[in-house]
Amino acid sequence: MPNGKRARKPLQQGHLDGLCGVYAIINAIRYVCPRVSKNHAQCLFELLNRALAKQNPARAKAGSIVFSGLNRRQMWQLIEAARQHLAFKFDVEFKAERLLLRTNKRISLAELWRLLTEPTLLGRAAVLGLSGRKTHRSVVSAATQSVAANTFV
Repeated sequence: MPNGKRARKPLQQGHLDGLCGVYAIINAIRYVCPRVSKNHAQCLFELLNRALAKQNPARAKAGSIVFSGLNRRQMWQLIEAARQHLAFKFDVEFKAERLLLRTNKRISLAELWRLLTEPTLLGRAAVLGLSGRKTHRSVVSAATQSVAANTFV
């Protein structure tokens, strides 16, 4: 946990609205930048929703973005908007990168867990896109080998 602070309770869908991708971005930011308060998270939520509306005004007007979720391109655009905002508001720079660079192949849960437990990811947050019958976005701030060992036995 950065700066030895105790874990903060993540915001969940329904606390602000129903966009899991937006929540994943905001929760990742709150993990790596503890200065972002719940009030500022609300401002960031509004900023990201305005950015979404600019991307596709027709869908935003109909409210369909709330129900259909975000694709990868939209997620990266929102991450960039959040990155720029934090640089301006808090003078904080952060880097966002794909876990698996430029690949569309799906990986197994075991491989994902291996990547998330690498020491280079300590103190960082990962925004994950999970797909199956439904697509969901979430954030991971910690993973351990012991949990992975128990999961994949």
